[in-house]
Amino acid sequence: MGFPVLGDRLYSGAASAELSERLGISSQLLFADRLEFIHPITGASVRLALTPPWEAGIVSLIFREKHIDISPNVL
Repeated sequence: MGFPVLGDRLYSGAASAELSERLGISSQLLFADRLEFIHPITGASVRLALTPPWEAGIVSLIFREKHIDISPNVL
């Protein structure tokens, strides 16, 4: 798909793995701020919403500070 997850050692390419290492990211940096699904037993709609973990904000700041291009064709 062209959008590797930083910190993903299994499916990311070499450039993404190198960037993860440079930034000190040791686990997958993947987060959904909200999820919604139908409960398989009750049929009720389940909605979950969370605040992004602090790592997401820190990494965003690092990208801006270091002028790192994170467009899909770079990773």
